[in-house]
Amino acid sequence: MTQLSPEEKREIVREELNKLVKARYLSLNIAAKVVNSHTKYYSNLPKGNQIEQDTKIPKQEAPKPQMNSIRQTKEAPKPQMNSITQTKEELQKEVKQTVPSQPVIKSKKELTAKQVRERNITWGLNLGVILLLLGGLVLATSTWEMLGNWTKTGLIAAVSVLFYTLAWLTSRVLHIKKTGFAFIVLGSLFLPIIVVSAGYFELFGSYLSFSGEGKYLFGAIGTLVILPIYAFLAIKLASRLFVWFSYVTLSVLVGLVIAALHLPIDGFYFSIMLYNALLILGYRTFKNHHKLTLFLKEFIPFIQANLILSTLLMLVFYDSEVMYSFNLLLTAVIYFAMIFVSNHRSYHFVFTAMLIYGAYQLVENSILEGVGEIAYALLGVIFLALPKLIKDSGSLHKIFRITSAVVSAMAFLYISLEGILLRAGVGSIILMIAYIIIALNFTYLASTVKNKLFTYLSPIFLVSAIYELALLGKLWFNYDSITFPFYLFVFLFYLVGGCFVNIALWKPIKESSRDISGLMLIITLFIALLDSTKFIQSLMFFILGLTAIVMNHYENRVAMKKIAPWLHPVSIALFIITIHAHFMKPTNAMFIEEPIQVVGVIFGSLFVLTASYIWKKSSWINFSSSSFYTAQIFYGLGIIFSLSFGLESITRAFIYLGGIGMAYLLYRKTNWAAIPYIMSSISVIFYFSVLVVLHTELTQIPTLFEWFEFVIGAIALLGLGLTIRNQEQRLMKAYYWVGQIYLPISLFISLFLLGTDSLWAFLLTTVIYGITVKMVRTEWQIKTYLYAGFTTAWISLVLLFSKLEWWEGIPYTYLIISVLLLVSWFICNEVWKKRIVYYFLPFSSVGIASFYISYPYEIDLFMITLLYGSLVLLVLHRMKWDVISIIPLLFMYAAVMKFAENDYLVDYELVVHAGFGIILVVVGRILYSHLYEHKKNNTRLDWYTLMAFITFLNSYQYSFGNEMLVYKILPGILIVILLFMNRNRITDIPSKWMVFAASVFLLQPYYVLLGHVELPDLFVREFYVLPWIIVVIVLRCYVMKDKKTITNYIQWAVLVIVAILLVQDGLQSNTIYDALIIGVLSLVSLIAGMIYQTKSFFFIGAGVLLFNVFMQTRPYWGKLPWWGYLLIAGSILIAIASYNEWQKQKSSEGKETLVSRFRKNVIERIKKWD
Repeated sequence: MTQLSPEEKREIVREELNKLVKARYLSLNIAAKVVNSHTKYYSNLPKGNQIEQDTKIPKQEAPKPQMNSIRQTKEAPKPQMNSITQTKEELQKEVKQTVPSQPVIKSKKELTAKQVRERNITWGLNLGVILLLLGGLVLATSTWEMLGNWTKTGLIAAVSVLFYTLAWLTSRVLHIKKTGFAFIVLGSLFLPIIVVSAGYFELFGSYLSFSGEGKYLFGAIGTLVILPIYAFLAIKLASRLFVWFSYVTLSVLVGLVIAALHLPIDGFYFSIMLYNALLILGYRTFKNHHKLTLFLKEFIPFIQANLILSTLLMLVFYDSEVMYSFNLLLTAVIYFAMIFVSNHRSYHFVFTAMLIYGAYQLVENSILEGVGEIAYALLGVIFLALPKLIKDSGSLHKIFRITSAVVSAMAFLYISLEGILLRAGVGSIILMIAYIIIALNFTYLASTVKNKLFTYLSPIFLVSAIYELALLGKLWFNYDSITFPFYLFVFLFYLVGGCFVNIALWKPIKESSRDISGLMLIITLFIALLDSTKFIQSLMFFILGLTAIVMNHYENRVAMKKIAPWLHPVSIALFIITIHAHFMKPTNAMFIEEPIQVVGVIFGSLFVLTASYIWKKSSWINFSSSSFYTAQIFYGLGIIFSLSFGLESITRAFIYLGGIGMAYLLYRKTNWAAIPYIMSSISVIFYFSVLVVLHTELTQIPTLFEWFEFVIGAIALLGLGLTIRNQEQRLMKAYYWVGQIYLPISLFISLFLLGTDSLWAFLLTTVIYGITVKMVRTEWQIKTYLYAGFTTAWISLVLLFSKLEWWEGIPYTYLIISVLLLVSWFICNEVWKKRIVYYFLPFSSVGIASFYISYPYEIDLFMITLLYGSLVLLVLHRMKWDVISIIPLLFMYAAVMKFAENDYLVDYELVVHAGFGIILVVVGRILYSHLYEHKKNNTRLDWYTLMAFITFLNSYQYSFGNEMLVYKILPGILIVILLFMNRNRITDIPSKWMVFAASVFLLQPYYVLLGHVELPDLFVREFYVLPWIIVVIVLRCYVMKDKKTITNYIQWAVLVIVAILLVQDGLQSNTIYDALIIGVLSLVSLIAGMIYQTKSFFFIGAGVLLFNVFMQTRPYWGKLPWWGYLLIAGSILIAIASYNEWQKQKSSEGKETLVSRFRKNVIERIKKWD
């Protein structure tokens, strides 16, 4: 075949990729990357290979272009890179010309047949290996203590040999290279484990053991054995992984050899550095040696990692923290130099980690431990100073600034945590200096790096220094708490650092200083609420109010400008509250523990309200407005607190009266629609407070007033609303609606406090509701007040019966009201009929329930209940609301059940239920021609028939515990008759379904009869479960013969369940006769499946037959150890994977295998069955 030159191959690749891009199989970027990679491959190909490929081109090819190609490859790499760029541009031009701009559709990657085969074989091999290992592991662990040391190590070596064998099998026989390489890696990883196990079990004596004196020599010998193997695999497989294995093994070998010489730590350090120098010298010597190219390519990254490995070896073999710290610092210097030598900025991270860890080791293990906080704080300064000491550091300035910030933050966290744990609550000058250094560091960073975080970190550290200063002041001046001094210091920092200082270096952190100090003022104030006196708290609130004024003057941010006017009145109000609590001690001993003094809250509100008018006169409109609303909020809180905390009744009444005035002021200022409702609600509370004053101040109150005292409040609200309706519509509506809402509440209060004497309040309320019905015009209001009047009238009647002590007649109150409503319904027009019936139906339903719960439930109550229910059903039929007739029917059926529980009807309960159900069936057949009818404006539903069905179902309760056959069989027969009678009454369901349902329900009487007939024990389970097979056959062949897919699923389910039940019965009895019965039935199922070509019967019959054979032979299988099954399963999986590969090779040769013949002759035919 004619060989192509690299240029021709490149052209073909470009053309094919262009086609794929046009057809939307590849994106343009991916195609360009492929072209670039293809070009780089030929440009990086060694000269000898390139000439060798070119010499293979036949002689008829012109030699001149070949030499030109070689010369271009050797001498002109730059034009090749240009051609790569041109390739992408050409591809873009061609695609833009031929393909419209549409989104690229990424096609899903599909595996080839070979890849699928390799994947399946690989999974089979992996699973087989796992099962083999599990079996071997169980075998080994179950007998591990009985094995010798050589045997244990031999088993570990056998695992390694197993992996190497599998690698040979998969790579040489099955030709799956990746899986073979994975097995080689696994086998190689077990080699160090073999060496460790040999030392652990002391196979070569106690001297050359894991814990003996010659442990380093033993380790060196072991690594010396492993090193050639790793080097051989690295060369043979050309694997970078094994190159690294070889390098690491070599370094460990050298470290162990040096450790075996028992040199001091200096000698070890010198030797390991000498080893690194020899490695570098060897690299320089053999740099151009082609046979070592694979190892030389990985040398540069390895020698860098080897520095860390050498440090770890020294840490493992020796224990000297100071030397260790110097080694870390020296390593950090090496990495710092490598940043400039290799121009790799990523070494900065290793340098930083080494420097920080080395500094930590040096400080913690030397004389610097006493000033460790200052040393850690200076670390951030060191990172800032490093770029200044180096010329042309370029972008390292930014990197070291960020590093300085991170290191300073870590230092702050460390020294703060150490201070909390070691010096909690005790000031430290060293810690304060450290905080100041860190703060100044971040101040400089904030001025040079535009980072918002740095501007906030500096004030945080300064506040920390202020905290240490406050702790030191406690030592110097001996004050009790640092809360207020710290608060003053932070306030001064807010003024000086956040407002007054205008130094250029300080300007970036002025805003953040105000934010942090302001936040600390708030936090400190919350802490003071827990541990300071009221006087100190008041001073702190006053200072916070002054801070708000300063904030309003110096702040330019909109958000802070909005916060200041609100912070000031809140602080002043809290100042008045706390100063009042300090000076005004309660005189009553029972109020000493009062948490909040309500009068102080009211005074604070009034003081802020006065301040709002002062601010208004001073033209500070924003402070005036916020003060007004703050006064409103605090007065509202005062009202709320007055509801719970102890106050004199007259004081509370005046507070509520003032609340009405405050609400009116708020309404006049804002004109909010909700304020009138708040006014009217406060008026209700004020009325209650007046009642409290009357009851506490007066010795005797007229009885007539007591009957109506709560309702009078509602009448007053309604009257006030009607009085001002011409002046203030909003106030009128608010007082009117609050009065209407309060009216039922007043009735409940009267009922709770007065009992039956509240009868007069309910009668008066009934009259009020009647008048209101005449006054309103909206439909929902008419219904609401009408139904409320009906309800209060009924409650009045109940209270009257209670006052007369006729407790047994209370259920009759429902009947009286229902009769009155029914009479009104008959004589009124259609509009009022609908209004009345909406109340009549639920009210009468409750009335029926009241008769039902009466005791004793004799025949008179039973007849009244049925009559009551019949009246409701009459109204429903007249209104054509048949859909909800279920409600009275349920109550009537409940009455039947309760009546049948009487002692003289115990033996006839089933007869009563059956009779009631039959009556319902007859009534339903008379009133309705169909079970369900839907017309344009009406829906009719025969609840009588459905209720009869429920009645017959509920009759089964009498069959429990009763041995009479009629009690168990009669409900089922009645249900079957009912289903059969209604087979043509359901329009949406075919009659065959109803007949089928009736037939299925016949199984219940059938099972009852089986329970009363003695059957042979061998055939009991068969008589119970086999009828279901007949049912599913009828369903499939008669009822659902046009839906074979669904019936097939059902048939599968039924056959599986029947088979499980029969097998379970056979296993439970465990006789040869049961085995014969199951075998015959499964054989019949299998033959029937073959004759009628039905998969379910065939496969279930075959499965049960095989299971039966297996269960009869299970004693033979139980003698095999369970780990043997694992070994067998693993071997089978490996054999199957090998057979699949063999079958694939046979298929590729065109030969037909046994599996393909079986699939063609048997499986393909069975797929055509039902």
